[in-house]
Amino acid sequence: MKRKIAGEEFNTEPRIDVIISFLQKEIDELEAYTKSLDFESEDPTEQLNELFRSTLEEVWSGDAS
Repeated sequence: MKRKIAGEEFNTEPRIDVIISFLQKEIDELEAYTKSLDFESEDPTEQLNELFRSTLEEVWSGDAS
Protein backbone atom coordinates (compact mmCIF):
# COMPACT_ATOMS: atom_id res chain seq x y z
CA MET A 1 0.00 0.00 0.00
CA LYS A 2 2.85 2.38 0.82
CA ARG A 3 4.29 1.80 -2.67
CA LYS A 4 0.92 2.54 -4.27
CA ILE A 5 0.46 5.77 -2.29
CA ALA A 6 3.99 6.84 -3.19
CA GLY A 7 3.37 5.99 -6.85
CA GLU A 8 6.31 3.61 -6.99
CA GLU A 9 4.49 1.11 -9.18
CA PHE A 10 4.70 3.53 -12.09
CA ASN A 11 8.43 2.91 -12.24
CA THR A 12 8.70 -0.76 -11.28
CA GLU A 13 5.66 -2.61 -12.56
CA PRO A 14 4.21 -2.89 -16.05
CA ARG A 15 1.17 -0.86 -17.01
CA ILE A 16 -1.99 -2.82 -17.60
CA ASP A 17 -3.23 -0.89 -20.60
CA VAL A 18 -6.72 -2.40 -20.65
CA ILE A 19 -7.30 -1.21 -17.07
CA ILE A 20 -5.82 2.24 -17.77
CA SER A 21 -8.04 2.55 -20.87
CA PHE A 22 -11.13 1.48 -18.95
CA LEU A 23 -10.46 3.93 -16.12
CA GLN A 24 -9.80 6.81 -18.52
CA LYS A 25 -13.04 6.07 -20.40
CA GLU A 26 -14.99 6.01 -17.13
CA ILE A 27 -13.39 9.27 -15.96
CA ASP A 28 -14.17 10.95 -19.29
CA GLU A 29 -17.80 9.79 -19.14
CA LEU A 30 -18.21 10.98 -15.55
CA GLU A 31 -16.68 14.37 -16.37
CA ALA A 32 -19.05 14.77 -19.33
CA TYR A 33 -22.01 13.74 -17.18
CA THR A 34 -21.18 16.17 -14.37
CA LYS A 35 -20.83 19.02 -16.88
CA SER A 36 -24.34 18.27 -18.14
CA LEU A 37 -25.91 18.58 -14.68
CA ASP A 38 -27.83 21.72 -13.82
CA PHE A 39 -27.06 21.80 -10.14
CA GLU A 40 -26.37 24.73 -7.88
CA SER A 41 -25.41 24.54 -4.25
CA GLU A 42 -24.32 27.01 -1.66
CA ASP A 43 -20.64 27.29 -0.87
CA PRO A 44 -20.12 25.02 2.17
CA THR A 45 -16.76 26.56 3.11
CA GLU A 46 -17.99 28.46 6.15
CA GLN A 47 -19.90 25.45 7.50
CA LEU A 48 -16.85 23.23 6.98
CA ASN A 49 -14.61 25.81 8.67
CA GLU A 50 -16.93 25.87 11.68
CA LEU A 51 -17.00 22.07 11.85
CA PHE A 52 -13.20 21.97 11.66
CA ARG A 53 -12.81 24.61 14.37
CA SER A 54 -15.31 22.94 16.70
CA THR A 55 -13.59 19.59 16.18
CA LEU A 56 -10.23 21.12 17.04
CA GLU A 57 -11.69 22.73 20.15
CA GLU A 58 -13.21 19.41 21.22
CA VAL A 59 -9.97 17.49 20.71
CA TRP A 60 -7.73 20.13 22.27
CA SER A 61 -9.98 20.57 25.30
CA GLY A 62 -9.92 16.83 26.05
CA ASP A 63 -13.73 16.72 26.15
CA ALA A 64 -14.04 14.19 23.35
CA SER A 65 -16.74 11.71 24.33
